[in-house]
Amino acid sequence: MTYRGNPLLEKLDRIAEYTGVPKLARRTAQDAAIPLRVMPLLPLTLAIVGLFVQAHAPAGGWIVVMGAWISAMPLGLTGPMRPPPGGVRDERERALVRTGHLAGLGAVALLAIGGCFLMGILGALAMVGYARVWLPQGPQDWIAIGFFLLVVQTTVAVLVASWMIPRGLADADEDDQPARLTRRADRRFRGGREG
Repeated sequence: MTYRGNPLLEKLDRIAEYTGVPKLARRTAQDAAIPLRVMPLLPLTLAIVGLFVQAHAPAGGWIVVMGAWISAMPLGLTGPMRPPPGGVRDERERALVRTGHLAGLGAVALLAIGGCFLMGILGALAMVGYARVWLPQGPQDWIAIGFFLLVVQTTVAVLVASWMIPRGLADADEDDQPARLTRRADRRFRGGREG
């Protein structure tokens, strides 16, 4: 939106366009799915760090993992798996959501089953004296593991669904309104239409 005659509002509008927030607002207002290809890695990394903190400082690690879960929850509501404004998904969107959720649940199942066997084997080795490892014992440890599995499910589902969106389809709505005008195009606009 251009504010003719008010230079301060024009500059603020250019700064807002430079940040990309208006472009994100336009994309969320449309029915198009928004791919999140890097953002889900942040809560996943925070959850892994939280498990390491839980292993060494049991009083606070579960809070870090819970914070990662809280930061991962909006990804499912704003990314490619969000419900459309019309409320009805087409076949492609349903397949996208289904595949994402199945991949997330598969990752959680593999981690849970593998973790059970690993903890059993390492627990037996620790009893004999061959291994010295951290095993979950108290309720805070199990809470941290539960929140970790929730973060894994959410982030893997969003990552898989985001990578299934073809790049051309995700970038199709960016052509009509670019996020940042170059100086030359801005000068041409001022000279050609406002003059």
